[in-house]
Amino acid sequence: MEGTESMNHFKLTGVRPLEAMNLELSYADGEVFKVDIAKVIKGYPTLKGIRDVFSRVKLGDHGLSVVWNDDDDLELAADNLRARAIEQAGEFSHETIL
Repeated sequence: MEGTESMNHFKLTGVRPLEAMNLELSYADGEVFKVDIAKVIKGYPTLKGIRDVFSRVKLGDHGLSVVWNDDDDLELAADNLRARAIEQAGEFSHETIL
């Protein structure tokens, strides 16, 4: 299907919790990123519960997010996580506005 390959960079194939509120994210295009989500959690009170269940992270539906405890309120989108990881590495993401 046309367009499917270009969306592989937003589809997760794996997620692994690391120390200090970091995640290792594997995407369908073969890229692997490390992302620190501590500031995201701190900035959004509704995500505070992630701290208590951080090690139980898993892929959301169709690999388009990560979720904790099967709770939609504790879910982060794969495209936003990739953008944050790229920006944390000092690069420009698809969300960067010049």
